[in-house]
Order: sequence, then structure tokens, then C-alpha cells
Amino acid sequence: MAINSRDLKFKLFSLAKKLAGMPKDAEYAIIVYEDGYVSPIISQGLFSGAIIPFRHVDHGFAVAVLHTHPVPRTAPSIADLNLLFNMSRHNTPAYLGTIYRSGSEVVLTLYIANRSVSPMEASLVLNESRVYEFLNVRGGFRESLSDKQIYEQHRLLQRLNISVERYRFKL
Repeated sequence: MAINSRDLKFKLFSLAKKLAGMPKDAEYAIIVYEDGYVSPIISQGLFSGAIIPFRHVDHGFAVAVLHTHPVPRTAPSIADLNLLFNMSRHNTPAYLGTIYRSGSEVVLTLYIANRSVSPMEASLVLNESRVYEFLNVRGGFRESLSDKQIYEQHRLLQRLNISVERYRFKL
């Protein structure tokens, strides 16, 4: 049985709070699949990111992925965007959430693909994102750069019917 969007969004906020409390020593992720199954917390090294099992034999395709960014980054990486685009080809809406914590303040940014994103459209966005990947890696991750990326990418993502929602909360 598929999970409805309203229930899923409520579940994502609860899961985001859980992930936000994780140590900042690695990237942590949780996946929600088509039938509502929630994966155990996945973690990987600080800079290698987390490998996301996009399809689960028993539970279908991923409909939502939440993960932490241990560095000051609230914008999506190229890998994040690529995952969202791939999820959108199997289910819409598809949710990708990045979670960044500074002290007790948490920023949850949700990217919601409301329609399937074609490979050609995805390629355009990913090419635009390469500039920010370079700037982040070369200059060190800065929240101001991440905010600039979100602002500029938001317009492009809106044309693809991807909404960006940002929430701030305290742990």
C-alpha cells in the first residue's frame, strides 16, 4: 500500500529531527520506500557521502531520502540532485531532504519533484550545479555560498516543477 503525500511529509519531519541529532562525523541517511517502509539509518564517511539503495526488493522504489550534510551546506550536491531526478522517474512527488545542523539550530531543505524530470532536463541542472561543486570543494564549504546556490537554482528547479521548502528548527 502506497503512503500518501500528507502522511509522508509528516513522517519526513519526524525523521529529520532524528537525523539532525546524529553526530557530525559522517553523512547519515534514511530512505522511505513506496510502501512506507523506512530504512534503518545508513552512514558513510564524512566526504564520501552515503550510498543510497534506490530500489528495495520487498518495498519498491525510494519516494523520499533525507540525509545530513555535516559540512555547512544546505544546498544539494550533484549526487543529491541526480538521486531526486532518478526518484522522480518512478514516483511523484519525490522528496529529497538535506539536513544541516549548526549548534542546536537545524536547517531542513526539502526538494520536491512534482513530475518526472527527463534526462535532458536533469543534464541542464546538473551542468549548472558543477560550478557550485567546484566552488564548495575549492573554497571550503560556506553557508553563504550554499544559500546563493539555493537562490539561483530555485528558479531553474521551479521550471521543472520542483519546489524547494526550507525549515528551521531547534533540537
